[in-house]
Amino acid sequence: MQRHNESVKKQGGPSNRDDLLTHRYVRQQERTIRRSTYELDSDDAVSISMWVESHQSHVFFYEDFSDSNPFTLGIQTEWQLQQMIRFGNHGLLASDSRFGTNKLKHPIHSLLVFNSDKMVIPVAWIISPSFSCYDALGWMRALYNRVRTKDPTWKLAGFVVDDPRFGLVSL
Repeated sequence: MQRHNESVKKQGGPSNRDDLLTHRYVRQQERTIRRSTYELDSDDAVSISMWVESHQSHVFFYEDFSDSNPFTLGIQTEWQLQQMIRFGNHGLLASDSRFGTNKLKHPIHSLLVFNSDKMVIPVAWIISPSFSCYDALGWMRALYNRVRTKDPTWKLAGFVVDDPRFGLVSL
């Protein structure tokens, strides 16, 4: 352990990078997840509304169920917002639509930016039973406005979609 501590000090100390999670924070999140239930209510609409109410600071877009449209939920933490501002300015935002397509009731679209090492960082998630160009306009506008409130100079160079069924026209 002493050798490890010495090597950490040589590399600039334990907080030389601002994007690393502390062990304590990870353990706290693990306990929170273990205590949480996956289904807040047997009705999806009620469950989603309950979750949105208790996590308002992480929700940047929410459209409830309607007769003609399913729900759409956009989630972004403060850390993800900071990473989006840092690495997404004049960069690409990519959509990964593969997560949860076989196991989850509703698929999750991960929105990703590329850091300086060309590694992806998830900066937001969109949960919705269906995706279309017209649905995307609402949450993309909300996400863009959220970023611009923190950094008015922020601009997006492009948006990459990996789902050919998305039916994307010019956004």
